[in-house]
Amino acid sequence: MNSFAFSNNENSNPDTIDHCLCVIQNPIRARSCGFGEKDRRPIDPPPILRLDVRADQTQAKSQRTTLFLLVQCELMDEYGVKSCNLVSIPISRSISNIPSISDEESGKPMSGLVQLQQPERARNLTGATHSNAYHLKDDRNTKGIFFIFNDLSVRTEGIYTLKFTLIDFCPRGPHGTPSGVLSVAFSAPFTVYSPKKFPGMTESTRLSRAFAKQGIQIAIRKVGHSKRVADGHYDAEDKNQGTNSRKESDSQMAVDFITDPVTSTNPKRNTFTRIPIEHVLSDDQES
Repeated sequence: MNSFAFSNNENSNPDTIDHCLCVIQNPIRARSCGFGEKDRRPIDPPPILRLDVRADQTQAKSQRTTLFLLVQCELMDEYGVKSCNLVSIPISRSISNIPSISDEESGKPMSGLVQLQQPERARNLTGATHSNAYHLKDDRNTKGIFFIFNDLSVRTEGIYTLKFTLIDFCPRGPHGTPSGVLSVAFSAPFTVYSPKKFPGMTESTRLSRAFAKQGIQIAIRKVGHSKRVADGHYDAEDKNQGTNSRKESDSQMAVDFITDPVTSTNPKRNTFTRIPIEHVLSDDQES
């Protein structure tokens, strides 16, 4: 399924601006963050949308109109039909009010042997679910109006799509009411993995790098043996690689010290004096 969009401007005239959202960077994968807030992992790569404004107008007028534009992001199913914004929090059953044998014999109703708590609901899509308009240059040095979602996380694993809704909050008309929804776009499907199955973050795209150089807070990563210090979002496998490399260096140091043994000068104290290897070899030959 490819990303697609449609505009909500039906009657276009020279004084009306026709807006159309276009997803230019689709999400690929993410690691589920569960129901805690300490281990949130962002959707990778960050979704980025471009706004195409179709009207004969000056650049200054375009700058003014984007001040009231906002894009809202929602989590949908794989086909973009069903909303997945809310998810039930797993709860444990509390067994209470279990009637005794005397209650059973007295003919009291047996319903309520197990009292279940009402399931709580939480947002499945967390983070910054809204984005303002940014006037930036893309990786081809072309100016444009962009909406960037660099802080989105999903709690539960599965295959999802993202729904983006462009809303105009500029007061218009005699009553000063907002114009409402101007355009809607959907991302391509992406997969949210469990922490054990997550294959790791991808290398940052050229578009992400271009926006990061212009001041947008996008974590920049490189694949390979780099530790991705920029954002800290590298997986456990990378951490293990770093640990293994340190173990190898420690092992090499241990081998170096074997060729130059040490002996204790005082058995009651943990102090040692280094003895040349040739002295040890000569003592072994005499014995």
